[in-house]
Amino acid sequence: LYQAGRAISGSESLEDILRAIQLYVAPSDTSDISIVTVHTDDEGNPSHLRVEAIIVPDRPQLKLGGRVHPISKEQYFLFNTLKGAREAIVIHDTTNDTRLDPLTRELYERLQVGALIAVPLARIEGRQLLLQVSLPNARHVMPVEVERLGTIAAQAATAIENLFLLQSLEERASRLGATNDLTSKMLQANNLDEMLRLAVQEITEIMDADQGGIIFFDLGKEVGQVVAQYRKDGPPPSIGSQISLKDNKSINWLRENKRPLAIANVNTEPLVADILELLKSQGIKSILLIPLFVRGEMIGSVGLDMISRLRPWSDVDVSLSQNISNLLASAIESTRLFEQISRTLEQTQALYRASRAINEADSLQGIAAGIATHVVRDPEASVSLISLALDANEVIRSARVEGAYLSRGDARQIQKAAFSDNTLPVLRKLKITHEPLMLEDIQEESRLTPREKRLFHLLGITSLMAVPIRMADGWTGVILVSYPKARSFKATELDRLVAIATQAATTMQNRELLIQTQESLLESRLLYQAGAGINEAETAEALLEALLPLADPINPDQVVLLLFDEPVLEGERPINFTAVAGLNRHQELIPLAQTFRVRDFPIFRRLPVTAPLVFEDIQASENVTDEERQALRHLEIRSLLYLPLRIGTRYMGWIGFNASGARTINENIVRRLQNIVQQAATALQSQQLFQEAQRRAWREEQISRITARLHSTTEPEEIMRIGLQELKRALNVKRAMAWMQPEEGSSKGFAGNGGKSSSKGSNGH
Repeated sequence: LYQAGRAISGSESLEDILRAIQLYVAPSDTSDISIVTVHTDDEGNPSHLRVEAIIVPDRPQLKLGGRVHPISKEQYFLFNTLKGAREAIVIHDTTNDTRLDPLTRELYERLQVGALIAVPLARIEGRQLLLQVSLPNARHVMPVEVERLGTIAAQAATAIENLFLLQSLEERASRLGATNDLTSKMLQANNLDEMLRLAVQEITEIMDADQGGIIFFDLGKEVGQVVAQYRKDGPPPSIGSQISLKDNKSINWLRENKRPLAIANVNTEPLVADILELLKSQGIKSILLIPLFVRGEMIGSVGLDMISRLRPWSDVDVSLSQNISNLLASAIESTRLFEQISRTLEQTQALYRASRAINEADSLQGIAAGIATHVVRDPEASVSLISLALDANEVIRSARVEGAYLSRGDARQIQKAAFSDNTLPVLRKLKITHEPLMLEDIQEESRLTPREKRLFHLLGITSLMAVPIRMADGWTGVILVSYPKARSFKATELDRLVAIATQAATTMQNRELLIQTQESLLESRLLYQAGAGINEAETAEALLEALLPLADPINPDQVVLLLFDEPVLEGERPINFTAVAGLNRHQELIPLAQTFRVRDFPIFRRLPVTAPLVFEDIQASENVTDEERQALRHLEIRSLLYLPLRIGTRYMGWIGFNASGARTINENIVRRLQNIVQQAATALQSQQLFQEAQRRAWREEQISRITARLHSTTEPEEIMRIGLQELKRALNVKRAMAWMQPEEGSSKGFAGNGGKSSSKGSNGH
């Protein structure tokens, strides 16, 4: 025992330990001596054993370590008994021992084991290690033999634990180094496929498996696809193949537990019972399934397979595989992101060029040319832009080709062809689904009717891609890319077309917004100029001259200012109105200054004076009587727009725009003019108040001056003369005279003509 202890202390391997025990302690008739590991399942029952090391004295060169043998509760009662046991178990006669089942006895007979001594060594990482000594013949095993083995087993257990620890550390260090190499190689990969190919090869080598594979999941479709695989002894058998994820117990286990699933024997594992036949067809005996999680979502799994032998996966295997899976998942996400960015960059550059061409296009035909040149990039393709006419319920009523780029390469304005919804119901399908449509071979397409197929045949279209576009203002259309021959489409082609469809719609919308903005700027400038002109106007004619440019869209022949004799409230009607001022289209004055009675104009008499009065075509309007129509025809007025002048709650008249021909007068024009007319009403009132103030001031000045002159003398005759002079000036007349009845006996009769005395009192002045 002492010599065996010394030899065991200096051992560097399990074989050295076994040799020391065999040399100094084991019975002399030992046929083999081994150290085995008993593995248990999740319920703690023995499932298989692994021969860690074995020494056969008669065959010292024989290497049998590493073999794995399945066991069950019915077989090998020994291992069930030894589970947690501390004392040795002795079988004196394997043939007649009733504790052994028939299969076990048969096995021992085949292995030529007549007697057996099994001694517990230690538990390492939850596994029981046994020292097993086999004797070739049945015999009574002496207690001293068992005692010696039990004594040395305690010392050997410590040495074995140290060896296992050392091996574990060395293996961990080696695998960590290999993991670093894996990281470096994955970073050097040019694309995802290459990275996956390198990763599965390195992982298989690191984990010392026979075969490895990576599967990506499509959880929506409940399928997984093999995207990379590596096999040590030959080409991988199933790249590209798919497996069903529906009711797949092992995949569900991975998703729920979020950790690797280690299966030492696929034949006894319930979690792979549903795919057992598939595993057997590939010769898989043991498997380690490792989930791949990215941001909490399971995107796939790595499978490491053992084909050559059964393999109990150690805790180190599981832990390392988990670390590698995390590393791989991160690398997959990074590579996918890089490829996505690269594709996006390439697509963005193409879309940028297309966008520039579209932005520079001045028509839908030019947009079609830009899409064909920079997005489709196929000389056989024709690109058409089709507008869709919709009813109130957004149902397509007709479709019309607005512009096209033909396959022979000349962008031209083509004859606009209209198609009814009954002719092309495929467009209705686009409108309803809002999804792109790809038809790779129209004549073989089951979604099309025979009538549609004939139509496309007449148009020379055999395959097509159609992408619906919709602008914010409701304009709906389709980008149609057609080919004269059947062909298959790539997803990237459709992606580019969808992206540029959005940009094309945005460009068209921006163009429309630009036009609207320019119109708004023009309107703002006109309103500003009109407002400035109104504020600076000192006469009614100047005020109308400022308003006339705003009415250009309706091209009036004249604009007139009509004022009521008295302002009216809402619901009241004026009695008379005066045509104060007027201008024709050339801004020439129209002589007016006439007063009319409202009752003489039936069209004014029956319509409210507080709302705009609009007639685009009086001769065709149903709201005009024959009498009114005849009267306006006499005035050469066929269309008119009259806007009320309102100050607070009082209405003071109209500003009217007349035309001799029919005009289109939309709400925007009415709104624009109505807003500025209110400003004109305020300006007009200010003019009237200012003029009235001027007249009042002038009268006050004249009265003051005349009074001062009259008070400057006391002579009656001089007072009369001054009075006549001022009266002549105030009334703007050529001559002023005053007649006075002379007093009896006086020679003075009257004063006249600026105060000169005269005795000619009978001249009648």
